[in-house]
Amino acid sequence: MKKLTLAITMVAIIAAVPAFAGEWHAGATNVCTDCHTMHFSMQHNWDGTSPVATTPQAGGNWLGDSGPNERLLKLPANELCLSCHDGQSFAPDVVGVNANAAPTGGRSAGALNETGLGTQYET
Repeated sequence: MKKLTLAITMVAIIAAVPAFAGEWHAGATNVCTDCHTMHFSMQHNWDGTSPVATTPQAGGNWLGDSGPNERLLKLPANELCLSCHDGQSFAPDVVGVNANAAPTGGRSAGALNETGLGTQYET
């Protein structure tokens, strides 16, 4: 019984800690539904219209063309990250040259090593 109580306490403590996805993904700049949709079951937009877009939309109002995906993600993990972080004007680019401002100034949002882009990140 003691082990069960300890396990339940530990789960409660871990659940109380907020999830972090980098400093940009905090406060009003990212909400859970930007990445996660319960059971991948969004069948209409937030305003009741349809179809639901398959490209990133304001407020996380979009789904990919795959699913359901693990952890209720809207796309498989890499596709999900790159849907915002590859060539978009509103988020730091982690594939090519980052032309967008980093949230804390000067940081290049990490980088992936994709060859053929002519970036400083190539290996």
